[in-house]
Amino acid sequence: MKKSDTAILTVNYPGAEKYHKDYFNSLSEQSDCDFDLIFINDNTPMPECPVRNYFNLSISSRKSFPEIRNIGLQYCVDNGYANLIFSDIDDKLGNDRIEKSKLNLANHPVIFNDLNLINEDSEIIKQSYISGFCSNDFLAFDEIIDRNVMGLTNSGINLLQVEIPNIPDDIVAIDWFLFSSILLQGIEAKFVRETVTYYRQDENNTVGMTNSINEKKIKFFLFVKKLHYTELIKRCSDNNPVKTKIRAKLDEIMMFEEIFSNQEKLKRYVEFVNSHYSELYQGWWSEIISLSVWRQHEE
Repeated sequence: MKKSDTAILTVNYPGAEKYHKDYFNSLSEQSDCDFDLIFINDNTPMPECPVRNYFNLSISSRKSFPEIRNIGLQYCVDNGYANLIFSDIDDKLGNDRIEKSKLNLANHPVIFNDLNLINEDSEIIKQSYISGFCSNDFLAFDEIIDRNVMGLTNSGINLLQVEIPNIPDDIVAIDWFLFSSILLQGIEAKFVRETVTYYRQDENNTVGMTNSINEKKIKFFLFVKKLHYTELIKRCSDNNPVKTKIRAKLDEIMMFEEIFSNQEKLKRYVEFVNSHYSELYQGWWSEIISLSVWRQHEE
């Protein structure tokens, strides 16, 4: 039975044991400790947890990543939590992240905070990463139609103000789809700059924060975006003007797939993006630039 109005949701996975100490310490050191930790165990043994209000959801049968996230989301809705704050087990929360998240969720239905990039040894690689390319304090759907800055490690939702969508089983970019679906409801997300998540750069990231791209990643990103736009279109009514924008993005991805069947063109694209990476990068999945920009370069 819940003991707080705020849930911290995370998923434990095989191999994450080496990060448990950092993660749990960051929770224990919070300036606001009024929260319940909802800990989804994905076929992993129960860890020792120093957090007082600790609820374990064990998943013994094999589930897809979207299914696991849907289970956690539905648990928080069904148990009447007002605030849901996401965190990744291999990352760390800034000491005031829960406090600042709760303060902002009182006035904004969706929030996301900045990231400090860290390595395997928790050494800071780069501070205030998102602030480096995101100047807006509020983001609507149009601002994340091409990219994402709201991960399941630096975001939060006021569950009393937001309708939580079901995440389709074939979706890869779960966080991007979740928040795109929510912002399609006409909601804006608030950028909370005054706190951070320590975002670990390791092999477990579906897509990390890098400074270069390769041909394999480009093909993967096209695959991810194609799934993303295809499912988002299904969420829009026929008279929703946003549906036309999403369909145009899907058409663009399909045109890129055709263009990149030519290996030489794919190679030139990778070279172009890598040579302009710092100015082109605007968040996860933004390495797929607009077709018009690419055609201008090709001309």
